[in-house]
Amino acid sequence: MARQRIINTRFWNDNYISNLDPIEKLLFLYLLTTSYTNISGIYEIPLKIIAVDTGIDKEMVEKILKRFEENKKIVYRDGWIVIINFLRYQNINPKVIKGVLNEVKQIPDKIQQLAMSYGYPIDRLSIGYRYPMDSPSHLNLNLNLNSNLNLNSNLNLNSNNLVEGSNELAELLFELIFSRNGSFKKPNMPLWAKDMDLILRVDQRPRDELEKVIRWSQADSFWQNNILSPAKLRKQYDQLKMKMQGGKNGIQQQNKQTPVGGVWADGDKYDAITENFDE
Repeated sequence: MARQRIINTRFWNDNYISNLDPIEKLLFLYLLTTSYTNISGIYEIPLKIIAVDTGIDKEMVEKILKRFEENKKIVYRDGWIVIINFLRYQNINPKVIKGVLNEVKQIPDKIQQLAMSYGYPIDRLSIGYRYPMDSPSHLNLNLNLNSNLNLNSNLNLNSNNLVEGSNELAELLFELIFSRNGSFKKPNMPLWAKDMDLILRVDQRPRDELEKVIRWSQADSFWQNNILSPAKLRKQYDQLKMKMQGGKNGIQQQNKQTPVGGVWADGDKYDAITENFDE
């Protein structure tokens, strides 16, 4: 049976993707949609096949893949592709987790270890029991859905199948931004609510903590001009939480985060103003 891969239209507005060259965008999109891919985003594919299918010279493919790895987006090693944040953008449910685990069983131990070293959550996946692993390490996949992925009835869902509070938190962020900048164009609120849902459900952020981070970010003279969407909030969440909890120390360190030449210390492009677009 043919497999389908659905690409969100926001793919083209993603900050990282929008800064890629056309040939890099082609390769990135190919790696998401090739027939070799699977539900885990970790799969085996010969470099020659990538070059033939895309029409990109083999040496250029290697060069682009190296950049993807440096940016911690996609890793290619020993004939295996690892799309690091693949699961973050899937419609996670018990069936999907089971499918991912089935794929993980086929992945060599060294590739599993590589994926985890880049943040792929192999060691945090489970459906309530352990799968025997074919590799020597027998990785412990013992994080169950009921507690850590928050996919059970402990999270109340609204009529749109979003975690309760997602819409309210999206509205809160917009209202706080609009209160400072009356010309801020109202965004696609359902899309903002979906991003808040991802923060609550997938990233496992407590609602009360998320609300505090939102309010703090919009009261801070530096971050209020940079956190202009839930997507940006999600990307910078750990840093925002750290700054919020750091008090004066956080403020002192904040000066060191000032972007130089349009680039953050971690390599992210600085785009505080351009994020005000109609999603």
